[in-house]
Amino acid sequence: KEDVGVVVKYVRQNVLAGEIALWGHSMGAATALMFLGSIPNPPVSCAIYDSAYASFDKLADGFVEQLQLPSGLPKKLVL
Repeated sequence: KEDVGVVVKYVRQNVLAGEIALWGHSMGAATALMFLGSIPNPPVSCAIYDSAYASFDKLADGFVEQLQLPSGLPKKLVL
């Protein structure tokens, strides 16, 4: 989330932009949510969260479920 803040600050200071919109997809959406939720006065006009997830563990478990793993292999070892 700190990276988002650095980029927004850079754009504010170095790019001729009146308004800034923040768009994130998947992990980017979750990162944008964390960034904007961590500051009192968000420096952007709007945010678009595309396919954000609420839990990395649930996301990872769903991904591992799609793999064809040998039986008996603990799923947590894959991550």
